[in-house]
Amino acid sequence: MKLSIITINYNNLHGLQKTIASVVAQTCKDFEWIVIDGGSTDGSKELIEQHQEHFSYWCSEPDKGIYNAMNKGIVQADGDYCLFLNSGDKLHSTVVVEYIEKELYDTDFVAGDTWLVDDEYRFVSEKKSPSFISKYYLLEMALCHQGLFIRTDLLKERPYDESLRIVADWEQTFYEILIKGRTYKHIERIVSDYQVGGISEKNDLQVIRERKMVRDLYYTPQKQDEIMLSHFFFEGKSQSMYKLTEIAYTAFVNKCYSQQEYVRTFNKYKEVILTHGAWHQRFFILMCLNGCMKMARNIYHLIK
Repeated sequence: MKLSIITINYNNLHGLQKTIASVVAQTCKDFEWIVIDGGSTDGSKELIEQHQEHFSYWCSEPDKGIYNAMNKGIVQADGDYCLFLNSGDKLHSTVVVEYIEKELYDTDFVAGDTWLVDDEYRFVSEKKSPSFISKYYLLEMALCHQGLFIRTDLLKERPYDESLRIVADWEQTFYEILIKGRTYKHIERIVSDYQVGGISEKNDLQVIRERKMVRDLYYTPQKQDEIMLSHFFFEGKSQSMYKLTEIAYTAFVNKCYSQQEYVRTFNKYKEVILTHGAWHQRFFILMCLNGCMKMARNIYHLIK
């Protein structure tokens, strides 16, 4: 069996109805479906019982949060790949599984595209997965788990970090792809529709804090700067000039480098800013490179 679909739910009866309808309607039935409910009291358990013939495993019991529930699903998974289609998410069409299963072999992470929809499941925007996964992409952005097929053995060997409340799925892809060098492939196919306004969108500050903690665990500030600088330098010099300036300032005021290291790292970007920057940006980078912290801090207020 190639695919395990894992659905977690807690008191989201309406969303669970939509998810169940989209999975039951699949033309290809060669997959297993695992449903982990957190002890709902809104009728979700009764709905699951009504459709239990479609599930290879289900339970309804209290859990310790989203990633604890997802890890419970991983324990039960027997497919080669897992897709997390949580309550409220819908498979985009009736032929998603039929098409996708042809693409599930060898590659560790297979990413399709997703639709963002509103409360009435009307189209809002499309989120395309990258054709190539760069260090910058995973440092700053995230793959949608609603369209991401992950080799099950990776998840069993290293389940989601339950100490992270919001970004454990991002941490998993970050670690496996960037640190362990796992393989990645993008397929041009809409996999699922998911509603905007999820937990990560409602907790922006927590997302920022947790992502920083993960980045700092695996990469030094200097390595993070190197990835960011490389991305923006080659993206387009004049368009990225502001971001280059911001990175240079942050590194300077946070004292991530000795003055000699700072000059060695950032001096090669000086010409970009001196060529394309406004006068205050040109002045700022010169002050940074010459160690004039007070003057650099004052001039940065103009940039902001």
